[in-house]
Amino acid sequence: MGLSIISNMGLSVDGKDYRMIFMEQLHEHDSLDELYHRFNAERPEGFDGHSLSVSDVVIMKRNGEMKAYYVDDVGFSELPGIHEAKRADYR
Repeated sequence: MGLSIISNMGLSVDGKDYRMIFMEQLHEHDSLDELYHRFNAERPEGFDGHSLSVSDVVIMKRNGEMKAYYVDDVGFSELPGIHEAKRADYR
């Protein structure tokens, strides 16, 4: 379900509803689009989850800063603060 539909229904995305499926070190060149491609076309070794799909959340840590992104109908939408609910999972 796209983020706009969720918002229009008066709902929000809650980090408590998600669990970490996979974690790996980011490469300097990794972008959200590259991660989307990799997890749909060239799955990393050791990853046995489903393809990256609408309503999934990707959390990236760069330069000590964590940001969460919702896989939306088209592209990604940043979800400020959602990773705080799950912070202990990715330390």
